[in-house]
Amino acid sequence: MQDEQIGWQAGNWEINCRSIAICFLDDLKEKEPTKEAIQAAQDIIQKYRGCKLLGHKEVNEKTSCPGTLFWGEDGWNNLLNPQNKIAIDIVLLPDEPMTNRAVEVSERQSQKFNDKIVLHKEKCLPHISLAMGAIEENDLPEVNRILQEIASQFSLFKLTADSYRGNKIPSGETVSEFTVEKTSDLQTLHEMVMTKLKPFLSYDISVDMVFSPPTVEEITLYWIKNYAEKSSFENFKPHITVGFGELGDVSAPIAFTASTLALCHLGNYCTCRKVLFSAKTN
Repeated sequence: MQDEQIGWQAGNWEINCRSIAICFLDDLKEKEPTKEAIQAAQDIIQKYRGCKLLGHKEVNEKTSCPGTLFWGEDGWNNLLNPQNKIAIDIVLLPDEPMTNRAVEVSERQSQKFNDKIVLHKEKCLPHISLAMGAIEENDLPEVNRILQEIASQFSLFKLTADSYRGNKIPSGETVSEFTVEKTSDLQTLHEMVMTKLKPFLSYDISVDMVFSPPTVEEITLYWIKNYAEKSSFENFKPHITVGFGELGDVSAPIAFTASTLALCHLGNYCTCRKVLFSAKTN
């Protein structure tokens, strides 16, 4: 049936009018579905992210469907509807002049070295990372509310990119950045974001959680998994990554401002590929 059509799948008219049914053509009282059947069901469920998944007997007590083997903490709900997590970066976005400068340097580096990171004002945003990890998609609205609340407690950030430098990453390649002076307000913002979002953040990252394309490199997962331990609180080192290689004619310091706190879908090399929510400081 098409989504706009109403069937008699649930035995409950009110539920019929606002649901779809996924049926297994088998008696599952004493056995599990085949792997192929489970995958087919999961593929359908992915099209309706954010919807609540109910067993037939939860809306119609007269049936035993979907069977006792599916019930309980590790039952059919987890089997068919695994938690959907995405890799995210909570960031502070620099003002337009600093954004333009970072994009310009990144473009020159991509032409001289490689294009693994090419900053863009919409598709690959220059940013200062404040927290990263994985969160459940269902938690996004609550995380957005918290970020709005945090942003309201700060005014315009007056910052300085105090140097431009290259750093060796585990692959042996050089990635350059604008280092940002760690002011007390910036440190406070970072710690507040990490603390308030701790109940939502996890670090069991897999490739499917990261924005793609481009293809996700293993080093990306390493950086996300180790962010809390190696890059937060006393290890917080604010910076704006600009790309691979290092140019010899980029000057610093550069004074700039920042007033936008954003939650971004994180991409390869911990780039900010898509803004999911944003909030302005006071």
